[in-house]
Amino acid sequence: MTVIYEKATLPNARIHVNTEKFKFTYPAGTYSTTIKNISVPAGCSANATLTFVAFEGDSYKTEKLRIAGVPDGNPNNFRGQSGPNLDIVTKNVPSIAGGTTSLTYSIESDQQNTVFGPATEGLFDYVKVLKYNYCLPDACNVSYKWRKNGVIVGTTKNISVSATGTYVVTATDCAGCTSTDEVVVAPSTLSASATAGTAISCYAERQQ
Repeated sequence: MTVIYEKATLPNARIHVNTEKFKFTYPAGTYSTTIKNISVPAGCSANATLTFVAFEGDSYKTEKLRIAGVPDGNPNNFRGQSGPNLDIVTKNVPSIAGGTTSLTYSIESDQQNTVFGPATEGLFDYVKVLKYNYCLPDACNVSYKWRKNGVIVGTTKNISVSATGTYVVTATDCAGCTSTDEVVVAPSTLSASATAGTAISCYAERQQ
């Protein structure tokens, strides 16, 4: 399930709630999970957090967590810290590059010697919640196409015209979002230049 959540301080936010195919990290081994349907436009990057809801984590057993191949560094994230054998753990995710459509993380569970003898962290990795938001880079280029009667008559933000009529401009940003406006040129305004002034707004709260 993907939820689109946006406000002024979180433009283009997405929340992925993944409860499918939970992993049980037993016996010893590396267990990988891929979160799909991520949507970060090319030319952009996203900041993200990943929250795990897991059961049966033990404080005397350890595991290794890697997100997008990057080691977390904490050898015991899942130890029953949120309740009896319950962990709700949120981690920062390495910056998600533009064009990314999925994110993979892994939990490595090794057999180890504990105070109770040899044991392996048998963790139920059940619910994963990925939250991210992306912003277009400051240098995002916007392209323009002016048309008159369906024929392209200009490809810059400003154009000068010598004939009356209706001129339609479409602006497209590097995320593929578009905005369309029109300028009607009458004889009294023929000497004026037409300017694309309408902001692009593909999603609520984001404008270019």
